[in-house]
Amino acid sequence: MSVEITVRFTGQLRALAGCSSLSLAVEEGTTLGKVLFALRDVVSPSFREQVIEPLTRGQPSRALLLLNRAFCAGPELDRPLAGGDIVAFVTPMAGG
Repeated sequence: MSVEITVRFTGQLRALAGCSSLSLAVEEGTTLGKVLFALRDVVSPSFREQVIEPLTRGQPSRALLLLNRAFCAGPELDRPLAGGDIVAFVTPMAGG
């Protein structure tokens, strides 16, 4: 059974990805890591190289990965997704 998730790109990442958001139909129980792998075919090569590949290798990336507004990295990439989940790529910010 497939479920629908939303992927959003914020700030400068919109231009880098080539879109502001998209809907993906994935099999129920698909992990966040598998979604990252699937996105490789629908985003620009620059986004894939600068954001997705570093995230999947556990390296610093131009973006932070959020799942339903919660930061995700490392072991959280094995988290299964459910229908209606929102995956977001946001630009890290510095401040004080």
